[in-house]
Amino acid sequence: MAIVKENKPLPNQFKQRIGAESQRWLDDGIINQQQAEAICQRYGRHVGQVDTRFSLRVLEALALLFVGLGLITLIGANWQELPRLGRMLGLITLTATVQGLAWWQLHQGKQQQGVGLLFLGNICFGAGLILTAQIYHLGEHMPDGIFWWALGCLPVALLVPSRLLMLQTLLLALLWFGVEADLHIMPSLMWLFLLAAAWQLRRGDSSHSLLLLTVVATGLWLLFGFGYLLLDDYSGRWQSEQSLLAVMLLPLALALSQYWQQQPWARGHQYGPLLGNWTIRVTVLLGLIFTFDEIWRELLRLPWRHLPQLLLATAAIAITTLLLQRQQWPRWLLLWFCLTALGWLLFTSPAWLTADQLQIASNLLLVGYSCWLVHLGIQTGYAHHFYLGLCTLLLVALLRYTDLIGDYVSAALLFLLFALLLFAAARFWHKRHGHPAATEPSHDET
Repeated sequence: MAIVKENKPLPNQFKQRIGAESQRWLDDGIINQQQAEAICQRYGRHVGQVDTRFSLRVLEALALLFVGLGLITLIGANWQELPRLGRMLGLITLTATVQGLAWWQLHQGKQQQGVGLLFLGNICFGAGLILTAQIYHLGEHMPDGIFWWALGCLPVALLVPSRLLMLQTLLLALLWFGVEADLHIMPSLMWLFLLAAAWQLRRGDSSHSLLLLTVVATGLWLLFGFGYLLLDDYSGRWQSEQSLLAVMLLPLALALSQYWQQQPWARGHQYGPLLGNWTIRVTVLLGLIFTFDEIWRELLRLPWRHLPQLLLATAAIAITTLLLQRQQWPRWLLLWFCLTALGWLLFTSPAWLTADQLQIASNLLLVGYSCWLVHLGIQTGYAHHFYLGLCTLLLVALLRYTDLIGDYVSAALLFLLFALLLFAAARFWHKRHGHPAATEPSHDET
């Protein structure tokens, strides 16, 4: 029988732990010293090495951030005493010096130091923009300064394949997006930053934090774009239709995560489970929110005026979801039928429909969803789904208990029962699968 070799890259979490694990194998007599050194050398590690690069990067980024803030504060304290020409020359000199040192470090092959200086240089660049606008009184539209700051950081983030620089750029773009939206203006050029982040995710080092931030930013941009493009009386404020549309984006994210896992693209096998896990977590969180009757009473009272526009947007999302999951289209079609029926009920608000009925239905649906997660976790051996479903069941029971009973003695007994159930679940999982499955991304990939 021929053995098929898969050339999938090993996760960075394995590479981080191989040094410490090889030391344990050596101490237990499983391998000898030469074998331990050979294993670690294969993955660029040393025997007994504990990888702390992520913690060091975080501390260095924070240190550079505080250095930038200190320089801005120092310049701002003496700003009025400097002549106008001196201010401009000082800002240009500071930014050029930091950026020049960064590119020199990169030319010398010192990637980490160069990226850190570019991060600091981007902060100096933004401070220079703000202070220059103050000199020449260019503050007619304040978000423009943030936009040009983010746009100036974008080429640097694209030229240097760094997760830190792209995260900095996308955070600035999100800040500009939020300020523009607060002023009731559609940030139409947000797609430029989202496209750059997607390109970085595709060709650069894997980054879980950049992926999640890009997904969130894309969702917000789509929701506000829906308001500006399809709602004729949209004023920039959050509308009830956008809340319902935000819920409908969750199945699309889940379908996208499964689509990535089905592709031969190696990065998809890293990003797919991450996006799927976070989509499930957000779904559970929203499900817990909808188990209260107050939220349903508020939804029934809201004005729903844009049914055709919402149906158009729902159809576009549903068609995209079905295209991503063509092999399982009946299941997804049933899901979209249920969501459309819910939207129709909220729009029509029939006299027989009450908030209590919707609350009972949402509690039953969340309990069923949690049981499905527990079942899926047992079937696949994935601890994330198992424990998330179990904890959601316990949390629903606790929330409904506080609504119905709520005395201290029974609460203590309930907590004791929950503890016993969790201990039993942990023993069951250990007995069935032997060890807990990995549920979180490694720090090196964030």
